Amino acid sequence: MKRSYPNRRSRNGTTLIEVMAAAAMSVMLLGALTLAMRTMNRHETVMLTHDRASSAWQRSLQATIEWDITNSRQWNHRFHALRMTGFTGKDATGHPVLSSREVTYRFVKAGSDVWFIRESAPTDSQSDTPPERSVLCRGVAKILIGRPEDDLASLLAPRGEFETFFPIPSRIRCVLTDSKNQPVLDFMVLQNGGGT
Repeated sequence: MKRSYPNRRSRNGTTLIEVMAAAAMSVMLLGALTLAMRTMNRHETVMLTHDRASSAWQRSLQATIEWDITNSRQWNHRFHALRMTGFTGKDATGHPVLSSREVTYRFVKAGSDVWFIRESAPTDSQSDTPPERSVLCRGVAKILIGRPEDDLASLLAPRGEFETFFPIPSRIRCVLTDSKNQPVLDFMVLQNGGGT
């Protein structure tokens, strides 16, 4: 004897509830994606603004100081000046030359403005080459040099002044501050053939 079963149709479509659930999930995912894109766009804008804030003159100034520190062997540092001796010379095209030079970073007051300048002169006493002078920027009042772990307060602490040159340490924190002791530029330098 044969049993008969009621005709069951196989379901090929989707119900209205399934379509609504899929639409709701899509809207939620789209909302989360839009929020993430807005947040990323905001962060990118902040980063670009910060990158513009550390403008070309700051990047150029940092590169100049880093070059002089990494190619010098000895230094004498004060708040108002930084003197270094070593092989920091470059020719007119900017390529390094193997000549010993003394580089001095110092501040010059002109009227109400204080200008940060760089002077470079041969250390050979018989050389008749005049010193090279370049104006780097204005608005900087101090150049602070210390260890990477030093905070701004310890870098600003009074220190003795010496005429003697000392070996340059291998890791250096360099901070340029304005007249209110606010950092204008703060960066680290790793000195390859330096001292301790």
